[in-house]
Amino acid sequence: MVKYRFRFVGFSVLLVLFLTVDLFAQLSSDLRYELSVDSVRFYPHEPLSISVTAYNDTSGPIDLLFADTNQFNYQMDGVFETPRGAFFVPTGVTVPANGSFEWSRFHEWSQYDLALGLHTARGEIVNHWPGYDVLSGDPSSGDVPFTIVPPPPVTSDVLIDFDTFPDGTQASNSVGVRLNAYATWGVLFGSDDPGRPRANGLSYSGTFLSDNVRTSSTGFNIFAEFDMDVMDVSVDVSTSAGTTVTMTAFDTAGNVVGSATSDPLGSPTDFVPLSLTASSPIRRVEWRPSNILAGVQIDNLRLSVVPEPAVGSLLGLAVGLFVLGRRKRK
Repeated sequence: MVKYRFRFVGFSVLLVLFLTVDLFAQLSSDLRYELSVDSVRFYPHEPLSISVTAYNDTSGPIDLLFADTNQFNYQMDGVFETPRGAFFVPTGVTVPANGSFEWSRFHEWSQYDLALGLHTARGEIVNHWPGYDVLSGDPSSGDVPFTIVPPPPVTSDVLIDFDTFPDGTQASNSVGVRLNAYATWGVLFGSDDPGRPRANGLSYSGTFLSDNVRTSSTGFNIFAEFDMDVMDVSVDVSTSAGTTVTMTAFDTAGNVVGSATSDPLGSPTDFVPLSLTASSPIRRVEWRPSNILAGVQIDNLRLSVVPEPAVGSLLGLAVGLFVLGRRKRK
């Protein structure tokens, strides 16, 4: 009797699950989906947000069930798709009656670097019941085009306080966003760690940049790369008590052009100023603590940019040389 009772209960559970899945399929078909990006033009490494919105035009709420915590992915150019790391626990969202629900993610440039020119993005709602990994049709969006354009040249000094973005908005807590946000000022941040992408070795602690995650023996470090020539660098640095921080500057060929070392820190919550002036233009700076087991933090990064020759000055010089040449021929 127990044996047959178990079979009956198992059949009942399967029947309820089938009816639930069938009801969900009917409800989810009442949703319409739209993809959007937050602009049609972006500079290289500028924050780029991709969103999918589910619209519910019915008079009742619609529940969406997911197999894990990963609900939304996006694709780029039909060749790149976001990694699907997730916690394997069921999750769900409710799309309100006559309302909408939005999923959004910032693109990680370190995972897929977008060249100048035209690109396309596609969003998808994934790992939902009754089916998994839907790549076409409902519930997936169509391709949306956008363009990567050359950034304007940086000709003035730069201050990065990690509190605000270049456009004046409050800095996001997303590490990948913050590292890319200052690309419009010609600055990209990262951490040298063979076990992690350049963006994932760093973390955000309050209002400064920190490296306190290691997967290799290279030691904690932060670097900044510049699209423009820099002559002077100053920054506030922090690390563990009794440890120093060395700032090393490199030129475009990777040659060391200057370095400076802080005094030992009295407390891991202290920040001390550090600055250097290079012998030739700087294109990369690294910060490393003397103890490879100690983390390192930077704040208030100031860059003295080498100004590019003005167009008017170049034209004046060309005219002067032309006149001088004519006088010599006479």
